[in-house]
Amino acid sequence: MSLTIEIEKKTGSLINKRKITEPIDIYKLEEVQEIKDATQEFMLLFCLDNRNNVTKVTLLGKGRGNCVNFEQKEIIRTAILENSDRVILAHNHPSGDCKPSQLDIDITKKTSKLLKAYQIELLDHLVVASNDYISLGSKDYIKNKINDNFYDTIELKFLKEENENLKKEIKELKAKLKENKEQKNNELEEENEI
Repeated sequence: MSLTIEIEKKTGSLINKRKITEPIDIYKLEEVQEIKDATQEFMLLFCLDNRNNVTKVTLLGKGRGNCVNFEQKEIIRTAILENSDRVILAHNHPSGDCKPSQLDIDITKKTSKLLKAYQIELLDHLVVASNDYISLGSKDYIKNKINDNFYDTIELKFLKEENENLKKEIKELKAKLKENKEQKNNELEEENEI
C-alpha cells in the first residue's frame, strides 16, 4: 500500500507581499484607491497570513448608490480556502462622508463573531471616501474576545449550511480521488499486459 500526499506550495515571493501594520496601510492599497472615488459602493475582502501580509483580494459585492449586498458566508468561505488567519473588509461611501452607518457597524460586529467560530480574526473594516477613511477597528467596533455565550449567538442555520457544503465538497473530492486511483490502476494493468 502506498500513500500519496500533495503539499500545496506558496506562490509568489515575500518581495511582492503587502504588509498591513496600521489602518493607513489598508487605505494606501491600490484596490482601496480604486474604489474610494467610485459612484457605487464596493466591498472588498483582504485575506492575510499570520504576519499580516495580503495574500488575496476579493470583490465581495458591488452596490447601487449607498448600499452594497454581499453574503457573509462568502467571507468565511474565501478566508478558509485561502488559509487566512486574518481578514480585513473595506468599502467606500460614494457620498464622500466616511462616517459608518449603523448597518456598517452591525455587519462589522456580526462578521467578527462569525469569523471567530472558524478561528479567523477580523482585523479591521475601513470605510473610505475620496480624501479620508475611518477604521472601525480603531473605533472599537470589532471585539475579538469571545464571551461564554458566543456560540449561542451564532446563527445555527448558517453553520449547518456551511457544514453541508463542506461535506459535499469532501464527498466530491473523495469521488475524484477514487476515480483517479482507478484510472491509474487501469493504466498500470495495461502497461503490465504489454
